[in-house]
Amino acid sequence: MAQWVPVFLFLHIGAAIIGFGPTFAFPVIGGMGGKEPMFANFATRLSLRIEKRLVLPFVMSMPLSGIGLIWTAEVDILAPASRWLLIGIAVYVFALSYSLFVQEPAVEKVIALTTRPPEGAGGPPPGGPPAGGPPPALMAAVKKVQQGGMIMTVALVTIFSMMIFKPGF
Repeated sequence: MAQWVPVFLFLHIGAAIIGFGPTFAFPVIGGMGGKEPMFANFATRLSLRIEKRLVLPFVMSMPLSGIGLIWTAEVDILAPASRWLLIGIAVYVFALSYSLFVQEPAVEKVIALTTRPPEGAGGPPPGGPPAGGPPPALMAAVKKVQQGGMIMTVALVTIFSMMIFKPGF
């Protein structure tokens, strides 16, 4: 079985790099969208598309490669020396759940609030946002997405730390 460890390790690390890598660009994309409001909707839709088409498929494949690693390397996940692994798995489950059930709906709300209705449908006139700045509901939704992004970043750094340093508790 040990001969399969490099294969599962390659798949697991590759999925982590491809899946989680783009998430560190989301604050840059969002920041640029915030500085140029006419592009905010596009920036938000782009981030959501990257998440749904690239991030989630690779991130959701990681349990399979992780189980393959545990099985082929014959890791006793209940041993005290493997607490780092259990913590990493728990944080992964939290982060994935948070992403799917909190962050993604929040991003979709921002998209809905920044999508212009068709001309003649009673929306604001073409050429820019309504006078007085963005509506409070939009600002609250953006703040929720930003806070969620920070939570997700802390979770990812925690997972990476557990997997790289394997701290003994």
